[in-house]
Amino acid sequence: MRSGEAVKFKVLTTADTPARELSDADARRQAARVEAIARAQHELAVSDADEQALTARIAEMAQDVLAADGAAFGVLEGNGLRVRSVYGVALDQVGTLVPLEGSLSGLTVCSQRILRSDDVDTDRRVHRTVPPQPWKSIMCAPLRQRQETVGVISVMSLQPGFFTQADETALELLAESLGAVLQRRRHAAQLAASESQYKSLFIDNPQPMCVYDPGTLKFLAVNAAWVAQYGRSEAEFLAMSIEAMRPPEDVEAWRREMAAKPLVGPARRRGRHQRKNGEVIHVDTFSNDILFEGRAARLVLAIDITEQLDASDGLRRSEARFRALTELSVDWYWEQDAQFRFIAIEGGGSTYPPGLLPPGQILGKARWELEDTEADEDAWVQHRAQLERHEPFRDFVVRRRIADGSVRQLALAGVPVFDGQGRFTGYRGVGRDITDQRRAQDEIARLNAELEERVGLRTAQLEAANAELEAFSYSIAHDLRSPLTSIDGFSHSLDELCSPALGEQGRHYVRRIRAGVRQMSELTDAMLSLAQLSRVRLRWEPVDLAEIARKVFAQLREGEPHREGTLETPSRLPAHGDPRLLAQVVANLVGNAWKFSAHKPIASIRFGCTKQDAGDPVYFVADNGAGFDMAHASRLFGAFQRLHSPSEFDGTGIGLALVQKIVTRHGGRIWAHAVPGRGATFYFTLADEPLT
Repeated sequence: MRSGEAVKFKVLTTADTPARELSDADARRQAARVEAIARAQHELAVSDADEQALTARIAEMAQDVLAADGAAFGVLEGNGLRVRSVYGVALDQVGTLVPLEGSLSGLTVCSQRILRSDDVDTDRRVHRTVPPQPWKSIMCAPLRQRQETVGVISVMSLQPGFFTQADETALELLAESLGAVLQRRRHAAQLAASESQYKSLFIDNPQPMCVYDPGTLKFLAVNAAWVAQYGRSEAEFLAMSIEAMRPPEDVEAWRREMAAKPLVGPARRRGRHQRKNGEVIHVDTFSNDILFEGRAARLVLAIDITEQLDASDGLRRSEARFRALTELSVDWYWEQDAQFRFIAIEGGGSTYPPGLLPPGQILGKARWELEDTEADEDAWVQHRAQLERHEPFRDFVVRRRIADGSVRQLALAGVPVFDGQGRFTGYRGVGRDITDQRRAQDEIARLNAELEERVGLRTAQLEAANAELEAFSYSIAHDLRSPLTSIDGFSHSLDELCSPALGEQGRHYVRRIRAGVRQMSELTDAMLSLAQLSRVRLRWEPVDLAEIARKVFAQLREGEPHREGTLETPSRLPAHGDPRLLAQVVANLVGNAWKFSAHKPIASIRFGCTKQDAGDPVYFVADNGAGFDMAHASRLFGAFQRLHSPSEFDGTGIGLALVQKIVTRHGGRIWAHAVPGRGATFYFTLADEPLT
């Protein structure tokens, strides 16, 4: 055993000492290693420190968890690794540049795997320094973000051959944790940029815009221009639906129109809106489907066209604006007569679109008579049929080969035109060269596919790492059972056979040993429960949570008959899920309420159900016990986390971690609220449909 080692241990294999010969000290070191890794991963996940402080903490964690004498963290810089953060015997290395060639760190970057040297004095892979460094063994792990290595974490020992395979696994877990934290921070920066863009495009947009839920028709957001156009406050809009925007006499017709042709994808409609003061205005609305705060919604732009419709000079201004826009726009405007021959074509921007023939080669011809114009045969047939039925059309795509031999794609849209007597007189519409747009869409699709592949690969890697960690915890907990049983059995025999010879102090020591064994046994059982939970296949059945709570409470009363307490719960609390796992949730929460109310004259526990804003049930367990400081609420559901000392309340600190994992597997979430000395309330939800 290495001198001064605090948390070092190795995983036992068939080639090692049999599990029954594992000493109590070895068992404690094994458990300490697992707990140290779990604490380090949790701390990294919730840390808000800057990157320099975070990497310094990683170096410190690496040294502590591995019981090493030093640690360092370096990032890629040119053809070397710049040492940024150091700890222990590596303190004088800060700021140095380690070359990639001829160094163990450089080999780690190139191979993207953990490397170690058991004797740096004889290992040619290790970079030589002047004067020589004091450590005798070293281990390096790559820090990766996605598939790219961006740095190296190293730990050192003054002893040769110090590090083991178990140390490699621990260092790899720490390296992956740091990479995940840095990746999460980059995502947070991207989200902030996205929110800034949202503010610029929506909130500060001079055009009136709103977002609503297509299912409930409730407003989700409005911008300042929308508030100004209709004279209501933002709060008023968020409490109403878009139906209330219509004048009362238009509501029924609007409902029929929505039922006959629901809005899907890009859409434009004309109608009337009513301001808060009762004034009715005519609007053109342009809408499309979007994702808003993670759910489906529609974005609407509403343009007040009252002036254009009510006054002839307004119409003339509109015509002038239209002409100006067609001249400036990259789209072009076209008109056809009743025989579908082009009679006008305008616009297309200051530079004539390369995919569009000159007007002299277009006017007087139908679309299918134009030179070098192609489309799929079925598309031509469908397009001709639409024209003959005098129907609007959009997104009809034709291909046109131009002088340099390349092919341009043109998207066309048109509507039929009728005179005052309802006679069909032709079509008018717009066209756009979408060649570059299609190329961009193809490139985006390619990038999305590549991104999905990378995400899938990373997800698989994370799942494999989690599986390895669960198997690691399971193996440790399982291997501890046999030595713990032996220790408990021999100490019990010692107490019975040698009690007179031991004396009072000796018997006290035996009792302490057995108490420690029981605590260790509880911890290993808890670790096994955590490791096994993710492997359990859910059974989805109706469950009465109230009945479970009453049985749990009766058992608690029977175990402590001297205590007084009450359980208030409805006759039934129906839910759906795995009966055995949900019983474990209720047993943990009601058991905690009973345990932490032990210092009250009468323990008062309530188990019931309330409703969320969306109407979904929220179950709760409330007590009048010790409570806790909400400043530490983030630690509640971490494994082996305790907010009260063992001298106040017993336990392993694993129960709430199990509860959270079970609730999460049932598609729900759990949270808590408490006041010190006045009790705590735990809330949780469950999915209303089967999950696997």
